[in-house]
Amino acid sequence: MAGRSGDRTLARDDWWEAQPLWGDLEDFLAAHLLTEDATRAPLLVLGHPGSGKSLLTKLIAARLPAAEFFCQRVELRHLPADLDIQEQLEEALLRSTGRRIPWPDVADPDAGVVRVVLLDGFDELLQAAADHMDPARHFTYLQSVQQFQQREADHARPTIVIVTSRTVVADQALTPHPSTVIRLEPFDADRIRDWLQVWNTTNRRYFSTHAL
Repeated sequence: MAGRSGDRTLARDDWWEAQPLWGDLEDFLAAHLLTEDATRAPLLVLGHPGSGKSLLTKLIAARLPAAEFFCQRVELRHLPADLDIQEQLEEALLRSTGRRIPWPDVADPDAGVVRVVLLDGFDELLQAAADHMDPARHFTYLQSVQQFQQREADHARPTIVIVTSRTVVADQALTPHPSTVIRLEPFDADRIRDWLQVWNTTNRRYFSTHAL
């Protein structure tokens, strides 16, 4: 996990290996989602392929209480590369609900619900841009996200944005200075053993109380 950073060292494994390692991702996310900083700049989640970035966004979307958060997950790989942030959100809403819903109308601002946007796969958006258009167009994508958050805050629609990307392309986009950046580390042998122990214990309890 790193603090706020906007330089190009974010794409370097040797830089990340020198950073302190944290094991409380769930506690970090729970605290982050309750801060005002989360609505001012995107949280950038980096990781190598298979590190669990997409799974993390699915877990966040599934576990956030609907009474407090409206959550929209966007798989950037499935969207045209030339859409702006609001267009991406409205296209994702159309694909998930079958209805065209203007982004400002997805939640009642008077209900006190915080909007959470999960932009999964920024690296694939960069690849699509490189294949079909000037890749420099997306160099300021994360800054556009921050500007979108500021606009939403100005209209009393506080919006948290979490963006996932492969570490290797982190130097191909400008990271806003207020952003928080973390990198997911792959499971080592100890973490795999601990995860399996929790899995086996949980399932043993389930099957002991649910006769087949």
